[in-house]
Amino acid sequence: EALVAFRELGDRPSEGNALHLLARVNRQDGLLDQAAAAISQALQIASEADSSMMEAHWLAELARIQLARGEPAEALTTSQRSAVIQRRLGDRSREAVALDLTGQAYQQLARYEEAVGFHRRAVTVHRQLGDRWQAANALAHLAAALDHCGDADEARSCRREAADLLSGFDDPVADDLRRRLTTT
Repeated sequence: EALVAFRELGDRPSEGNALHLLARVNRQDGLLDQAAAAISQALQIASEADSSMMEAHWLAELARIQLARGEPAEALTTSQRSAVIQRRLGDRSREAVALDLTGQAYQQLARYEEAVGFHRRAVTVHRQLGDRWQAANALAHLAAALDHCGDADEARSCRREAADLLSGFDDPVADDLRRRLTTT
């Protein structure tokens, strides 16, 4: 209903944000075609508005959708594009999110050494910014890549740190991640 209201009002940025949220919900529900359609519409709004800020943020969601669809080469290009724009805008947090997505794409491509480098960069920035949630997620991704590289000790250390960072969160998503980190 909000999407319809924003369209009727001609509020294109809010319409784009609503499409972004719709894409995210659809992705989380496994409705990947609908998620891709929604984020494509949002990116069209960003293009029409010539808004690098909207484009970079929404490209990160497109990369997540591409990863969920098993399209790592596309996700790699998309996440790197998002990171470049975020760097230019000076948004270190969102740049780090895009770098972590780049690492995930490299993992899907079985290029684990490269993935480790991107995940490490993301972890460093999230730690510097004090973003416990994003740092925990990036550490979980780093641990998975390190496992593939044969560095079980460092992977265990990353999982422990990630679980500790999640101690302040009590939502089901955090509980699920913490459970996965402590049973691996």
